[in-house]
Amino acid sequence: MDLFETEELLIGLDGEAVPLDRFEVLEGLLKQRYDTIPPISDVKRFRSKKNVVFAFRAGNTRLVAKLFITDAFKKELEQLLLCARNGVNAPPVLAAKEGVILMPLISGIPLVDALNETLSESLTKLLAKWYSGYHSVTGLIKGDPRLRNFILHDRKIYGLDFEEAGPGDWMDDIGGVAASILDTYPIGGIKKSKLVWVLFYTYISHRDITSNLSLESSFTAFVADTLEATALWRENDELLKLAKNIRIDGIPR
Repeated sequence: MDLFETEELLIGLDGEAVPLDRFEVLEGLLKQRYDTIPPISDVKRFRSKKNVVFAFRAGNTRLVAKLFITDAFKKELEQLLLCARNGVNAPPVLAAKEGVILMPLISGIPLVDALNETLSESLTKLLAKWYSGYHSVTGLIKGDPRLRNFILHDRKIYGLDFEEAGPGDWMDDIGGVAASILDTYPIGGIKKSKLVWVLFYTYISHRDITSNLSLESSFTAFVADTLEATALWRENDELLKLAKNIRIDGIPR
């Protein structure tokens, strides 16, 4: 499909090629929706570790297409539809078929930027509430718990990217996203540490989980482990020092 088959969109970030029939499927979905394909412009690729995701303008409408290289198409589609049926904020599905999901573009601010700029407890509570709702509805964890996988729109948080959703412990998501709060710039600090505890206590409150010393210690250890793994991957000494300090002294309150 000449409209989208650019070098930038043909290859995933890991170097694996997108099956060319994905572009043919996308063309078919657009034809079904608009009868004839409107002018395509403003194509912009988003970061996605395993698949190809990009925004574009079809006529006057801003859309997002996700073209799957992996076999996670069915899983992600199921999660998006489940969220839509149960009031969990996620992009609505406009059309989907054979490894392609078409969605509206949700305009807003990446949560990673909003939270790092404001260090807002209210945003942190919204994030905890989102996770509580998602876990309750699906019985799964979302996976890939990074702040960049959420967007803030109209004072609501929307979850993005469900390709790693699956069975697991809630600590994987909450401890993981707590580490993401600490490891994004500015790294660490007392205000961010307090946000981590706001996240933890708000989440367990919504899930009717009783806090105790053992649970808090497990949470702290999980955050430290996650930070250490990220530090080694990034080769970041500042982050490695933060992980070691948390392991020794805990997360400041």
